[in-house]
Amino acid sequence: LLVVSIFLSRLLGFLREWVLAQTVGASQLADVYLASFTIPDFLNYLMAAGALNISLIPVLASYVGEGNQVSARRVYQTLSTVLSLIMLLLILVCQLFAHRLAYWVAPGFNTNQLETLTYLLRLILPAQFFFFWGGMANGVQQTHGKFIYSAIAPLIYNLCIVSFGVLLYPQLGIASFSFGVLVGAFLGFGVLQIWGLRRLEYPILPGLF
Repeated sequence: LLVVSIFLSRLLGFLREWVLAQTVGASQLADVYLASFTIPDFLNYLMAAGALNISLIPVLASYVGEGNQVSARRVYQTLSTVLSLIMLLLILVCQLFAHRLAYWVAPGFNTNQLETLTYLLRLILPAQFFFFWGGMANGVQQTHGKFIYSAIAPLIYNLCIVSFGVLLYPQLGIASFSFGVLVGAFLGFGVLQIWGLRRLEYPILPGLF
């Protein structure tokens, strides 16, 4: 299932890049759009790798293997709450200093490019929360042997980018792709994963031991 999902996601990724090339082309706007992912991707790599590989999945697998579902749910809720708060704080800091970060990422950009980069950066940053939280939710589901929502999420994400880019580019310009990123992350890694957690009776709301 995941192999098929990755294959389809790569095809959609190719379509996404083709649409971007047809609408924006090899231009300054394309450079700005690609640069807008630098800081969000760094946040994602910084938080997601540690949360999933070190803290969450091994602990959950241990409790699930012992049949201790109550402790597994409590551990997930606690870790999810603490790590999500940290991620939200990092996103807030990046939002506040978005213009400075834009300059650090692309010091050679002119004033108009930096302003556009700052705008796109602020659009994309909130999506990282859904990627992060959805990654933890996927970890829970995969620990229980459930893979369907993990497989569907990247397809929804890429479809949203392509759809928004095609439909809204005449009105919003390059920002249409960034809105697609945000909506795709919200639907694929947020709303969809809530449904996946509920089917396993894991808590959605934050909480601590």
